[in-house]
Amino acid sequence: MVVTWSVDFKRLFSKFLRRLKSNLGSANVEFVLLAIPLFVPILIFLGQFAELSQSELLARSLARESLRAYVTSQNPFVASFRANQVLRKGAEVAGLKSNEINRIELDFNCSKFPCLSPGSRVQAIVTIKLLNQNRLVQAEAIEIISPWQWTGIPK
Repeated sequence: MVVTWSVDFKRLFSKFLRRLKSNLGSANVEFVLLAIPLFVPILIFLGQFAELSQSELLARSLARESLRAYVTSQNPFVASFRANQVLRKGAEVAGLKSNEINRIELDFNCSKFPCLSPGSRVQAIVTIKLLNQNRLVQAEAIEIISPWQWTGIPK
């Protein structure tokens, strides 16, 4: 019984050595050894690019919606408050956490004073500070106050 086992072992061992010496399957091993180090940086780049693209899309959306809330305000004193509320709610709906929402800045530039004057050009600028990429994403939206909109401001 022991002799048979040793013969089988010798045969298996010699088969194993022949396989090691042959080139069968070596292309697969070479591909895996060369491809994995090349694919890892590509995957990292694609992940960061996707996050940056999503942040830019979110910034554009938040700028547009906040500006809409600002320019449709009937009262110039609550326009900024309304715009900031829309910004915070939009960021919450988009899935941002409170520490990410606090890193978003909203600024308005107006061509006339008061800002909600008919014919005034209003620009909203949203700046998002990305936590893990050490980048700033900026987006802007521009609207013109309708000459027929009642803003509560006497002419």
